[in-house]
Amino acid sequence: MDNNGAWVDWDTGLQHVITGYFQDLFQSSNINLVSVLNGVRPTITCDQNNELLEPISEDEVRKALFQMHPDKSPGPDDSILRVMGFSDRWIGLILSCVNSVRYHVINSGQKMGPIVPTRGIRQGCPLSPYLFIVSAEGFSSLVRHYEATRHITGCKVARSAPTISHLLFADDSYVYCQASEEEASHVLQLLQTFEGASGQKVNLHKSSAFFSSNTATNTRNSICNMMHIQEAGEDSMYLGLPSIVVETKICLGFLKERMRKRINGWEGRFLSRAGKEILIKTVVQSLPSYAMNVFLLPIGTCNEIERMMASFWWKSNNSNGNGSGITWMSWDRMTKHKYDGGMGFRSLRDFNLAMLGKQRWRLLFNIDSLASKVFKARYFPHGDYLSAELGSNPSFICSQYFCCKRYSEARPKEENQPCLFQVNNRWDSDVVKDFFSPEDAAIILGIPIDQSGEVDSWYWVAEKNGFYSVRSAYNLLQDHKHHSANTVSNKFWKILWTLKVPPKAKDLVWRAASNCLATKRNLCIKKVLVESNCPMCDVFAETEWHLLVACDFAWSCFNFAGLATVARDSFSSLLPWLEATTSRVTSETLGRVIMLCWALWAARNDLVWKQRVRRVSDVVAFANLSLDQWINAQGKGNIPLLSPLKDGDGAEQWIKPSSGIKLNVDAAIFASSFKHGFGCVVRNSDGGLISSFAGIKDGSVAPELAEIIGIREALNWLKDNAYTRAIIETDSLVCVEAIHST
Repeated sequence: MDNNGAWVDWDTGLQHVITGYFQDLFQSSNINLVSVLNGVRPTITCDQNNELLEPISEDEVRKALFQMHPDKSPGPDDSILRVMGFSDRWIGLILSCVNSVRYHVINSGQKMGPIVPTRGIRQGCPLSPYLFIVSAEGFSSLVRHYEATRHITGCKVARSAPTISHLLFADDSYVYCQASEEEASHVLQLLQTFEGASGQKVNLHKSSAFFSSNTATNTRNSICNMMHIQEAGEDSMYLGLPSIVVETKICLGFLKERMRKRINGWEGRFLSRAGKEILIKTVVQSLPSYAMNVFLLPIGTCNEIERMMASFWWKSNNSNGNGSGITWMSWDRMTKHKYDGGMGFRSLRDFNLAMLGKQRWRLLFNIDSLASKVFKARYFPHGDYLSAELGSNPSFICSQYFCCKRYSEARPKEENQPCLFQVNNRWDSDVVKDFFSPEDAAIILGIPIDQSGEVDSWYWVAEKNGFYSVRSAYNLLQDHKHHSANTVSNKFWKILWTLKVPPKAKDLVWRAASNCLATKRNLCIKKVLVESNCPMCDVFAETEWHLLVACDFAWSCFNFAGLATVARDSFSSLLPWLEATTSRVTSETLGRVIMLCWALWAARNDLVWKQRVRRVSDVVAFANLSLDQWINAQGKGNIPLLSPLKDGDGAEQWIKPSSGIKLNVDAAIFASSFKHGFGCVVRNSDGGLISSFAGIKDGSVAPELAEIIGIREALNWLKDNAYTRAIIETDSLVCVEAIHST
């Protein structure tokens, strides 16, 4: 039926009805930008416009491409860009890059269309996330205008806290106002104004209203009915997390169910140990990550999820989902790094604390952010986060932050002693050397003293750049929990996991060396009713050491293969023997030893389960053949070089700046004399030398700090010589990234 109420078919224009429907769906309405543009403030400076219009370098293109994430969003409007202060040339470049798709409808092989949408940008446009920010600026300015004219009232958590009228995330928006019909009508008017200006439509079916606990039920119902939206309930979700938190154990129960469904989907599949490891690390452990970035999961929830992962890891492929298998090693041990004898699985509790630590670091470091201002006004108006007390009636999120505050609490115990300084803010080296040992004095004198008089900032000692990272915080928690001084074993584990042998062989040796192999002796310890005698010799109890080395059959295999390098008589367990073997043979020979251990276990299983007896020569041949086949398979994916390398290929060369000057900075450490130095060369666009300077300072410092000191001296030279634009080049990636991050 067409718009006139007449029935049509393919012969009378059905295709036009179909294409017209979708064309109208994607067609933007007449827009009126005046009401939105009046509130947009120019924020782009002339220098920023000049920087935008500079020639684009290859490095900028590469970084931009890797940072883009495709998503759907409304298109930009050149009017908003112009009001914000962007150059007309830049606006033209942006609009020339923006295009949309042409849709076609296919029915029974018949192509209808095209349908050209004028609302929004096509799915997958790499500019979409950035253009949405521009469009959202118009909505934000409109909300600020309504707030300034007192049509809506924002929310404040404390007297000194900033007023929040709206929050924007991706293509979602939160608007805060008083729970009254008057302000609700103003919000509706605001949304209608933005619809008329942008050509977009607000989906009221996907919108909801949140009310404070003291809002009357009648008021809630009247507002929801007037706005044609629903009230958000306790089970409502936003971005995959509960919108209203009652109790973490209840509201986060969906994480366990989601984990259980994902693991159950893998049950019954034939998965190798290496395959299970990849699934656990890349899929299962990532499921609760977003929730752990916001909430402190209950310890019970973390333990239950870890039990699911452990059961999946240890369970046999033949179990068909029945039982949980024998847990041969605690999850706590398996969270150790592979180089420390574990499997490198994630401790959910420690990772949760590290994730929340990122939020706590932002409260401490980004004091000008909106979140920091809100928390400071509510919980520590006269101090900082580390000196704050929880107080009475805290919010749910704040109480969780304070629960894990002790894990990151660290600050100077005393103020700096002024007697160690001279008047010109230099270390008094004589006083320092009198009070401290030569080693400590060298470290103290190497600490640079700020000459600008700026306020000190926080520094995260676990990262070279001084900024908090989840990875470094997690490693600190793990190191504190799993502190081990057994460097010999650590060396073996590191070599084992880097050997060029099949993962199944490395996994077998890891389980054997960790006493986690399902030998008969270990099964008896786990209360499994089996005979403990070795099936190969039927004399001694079957342990990892006996089965893989001490048994006469196993030792005959080592002798036949020429791998009996370390005598078995001086050892009584497998790990020390492997450590001794590692120190005496090459990595290639050690790989053969590992493969022979795997072949011995395979021969043992053939005898136990299939009653198939293997000869010594068969076991050795099977081990060598399996390793050779695996190595050959790894080499098939290699792509030959198009041309052989020549002398000098890849050598770094100094490149002249296109204009202006370039300063090359480098640093050096003189450990024996407890000093460090720097040097700088200044050249122009013709390659000509303008200046050079160097210096030596007291103190033992890290190489990155010496590089930063050299860069600071280069900046001082630029300031003294009245240069406003220059290129500074250094070979320290850590320093470059640290400067860019600030």
